[in-house]
Parts: sequence; structure tokens; C-alpha cells
Amino acid sequence: MIQNATSPWSITAEGFPENGPVYDQIPFLIGYAVLGLSDHNTQPWLFRVSDGYLEVIADRTRALPVVDPQDRALEISCGAAIGLLEVAARRFSLKTALTIYPEG
Repeated sequence: MIQNATSPWSITAEGFPENGPVYDQIPFLIGYAVLGLSDHNTQPWLFRVSDGYLEVIADRTRALPVVDPQDRALEISCGAAIGLLEVAARRFSLKTALTIYPEG
């Protein structure tokens, strides 16, 4: 699990549960994803962990309609989180597959 849930900046590679089950590895990787850049530091993403996979969901409640009326920056921010997840997974020799679902 994430070593210190209150401070993602304290995550170290040594804490990765290499021989642990995937349901322990995914939350560890999320610790890296939350460090992703986001427009106005809104962190507009939600994570849903299910049977061996992870969903990154755009949290539209964190949208900024005045400065980002089409949610472009919100979606780019979610992409940054996904990118960090993939880089972290590769660092620990995990394979990833990405599927993008349309709205609705």
C-alpha cells in the first residue's frame, strides 16, 4: 500500500509491493498519478479500482466553466495522471493497456 497516504511526495520505489497482489500494486501507482499536473491545481480525476484494473474518471464537479468552458484543460489534466500511471507501471515492469471511453 501507499506508505504515507497523507503525503504522496514521500512515495519511494522501495515501497512498491513487487510480489504483492495487483490490488496492492494499483493503489501504490495511484500515489504517483495524483502528482500529475492539473489546470489551476484542480486535480479533476477520480480513480476506481476494480478486479485487476483501474479506471481514471474525469471529475466534472471540479470543472472551471469560466476559464475552461469546454473542459479541455480538465481532460488534459486527466491525461497527465494517466501518463504518470503508465510511466510508474513501466518502472515496475507492469504492462498496461489503455482504453478511452467516450462521454456517457
